[in-house]
Amino acid sequence: MTDDQALNLPSLPLSAALGVLLDDAPSGLSDPKVALRQVAACGLRWVQLPATRPGLRPRDLDRSARRDLLATLRRNGLSLSGLDLWIPVDHFTDSLYVDRAVAAVAGAIELAGDLGRVPVSLALPGDEDDDTGDAVALDADAVEQMRATGEAYGVRLAVYRADTSAPSGLSVGFDPAVCYWHGDDPLEALGRIESDRLAGVRLTDVDGQGLRVCPGSGRLDLCAFQGVLLTIGYSKPVVLDLKQVNGPWQCLQRALAQWKQSGLSGASFL
Repeated sequence: MTDDQALNLPSLPLSAALGVLLDDAPSGLSDPKVALRQVAACGLRWVQLPATRPGLRPRDLDRSARRDLLATLRRNGLSLSGLDLWIPVDHFTDSLYVDRAVAAVAGAIELAGDLGRVPVSLALPGDEDDDTGDAVALDADAVEQMRATGEAYGVRLAVYRADTSAPSGLSVGFDPAVCYWHGDDPLEALGRIESDRLAGVRLTDVDGQGLRVCPGSGRLDLCAFQGVLLTIGYSKPVVLDLKQVNGPWQCLQRALAQWKQSGLSGASFL
């Protein structure tokens, strides 16, 4: 790649996961509409909404409210990258909760369809329990219902698992911090994923002790990370997830600046 070609390759778009920002919001920013204005003021143009938060849950948003939400995003110059639906993973294996969990996924899929057919991110149990190594029986009927509902609405389900896999018919979500926690190199793990199965990527980072930190200040090489994403042809927004990071609002602009700076170097991997 020539220098002129590289100059024409901006960094991948970055989206802010709004859920953690609302959870850690200072006074006045706990209102989603106010928080969206602040996200836009920080220079981001994409946002990921929490579909489990009161006021943003599918059952809380009728047709009129959904149109109003889209209008609010447009007024702030924001586009929607997807929805986060963080349900406890054991609800998908417990007979007492599985029907409710599947219904929640269906509701989020319908909402995602109305908001532009954006992906829905969720966590599902892996084939084995991370602590005991025992086999986990993920309800096959539940998986099929989720797959069929997603297909009906044209919405992809990005499944986040420690082993970066997903049940047949569902898509993969990728989180670098989770890779570090399980002793894997996120760049190598990302390169092993078939690009057409990848429906969601988080931007997360950890320090030498495995604690979450602002991306760019920990172990993850942002230039190399963007380079791998560009190499495999990923072009969707990468979701900046500041969960468990101290001062997420303060980190927001710093992470965005570092991400943009790393974009040109990352393009040189192509």
